[in-house]
Amino acid sequence: MSYGISGLIDAKEAVKLSPASVGSETREAKFIGGSCARHHCFLVDDQGDVWGCGNNMSGQLGLVSTSFWFMPFGTDSSKPVSAMVTRFTRINGPWTKDAEKVIAVSTGNMFSLFLTDAGYVYSAGSGEFGQLGHGSTGIYLFTCPLPVCQAE
Repeated sequence: MSYGISGLIDAKEAVKLSPASVGSETREAKFIGGSCARHHCFLVDDQGDVWGCGNNMSGQLGLVSTSFWFMPFGTDSSKPVSAMVTRFTRINGPWTKDAEKVIAVSTGNMFSLFLTDAGYVYSAGSGEFGQLGHGSTGIYLFTCPLPVCQAE
């Protein structure tokens, strides 16, 4: 099974992406940052939106889906995980309900961190070794980004 971002990013050929090319409704938006790990990738635009694609087996993209049912151990069965996301997809994390904007994203092997303009850090994915910052270790999967802390 391939976990790469098949058909979108190729190690042999440069690909030019814009927010409009991945589905942003804001044509003036520009990508200002991003982060890639072994099998998943994010882009952040200047409107505060974050776009992700790739492997989501541990919920590291922060996406849940009703179209594909894959239930890792310890996952809330009411929130199925979409295991592979082949196109950049807008991540509608909890920051969207408070009108926060994502200003930076960081990726680990099976987890991701999102920093908002309000100073909150959210995390998603596998917290097996405590890397999510929720104060626990073990096989915990958070498919919806959860708040970790707020900067003072």
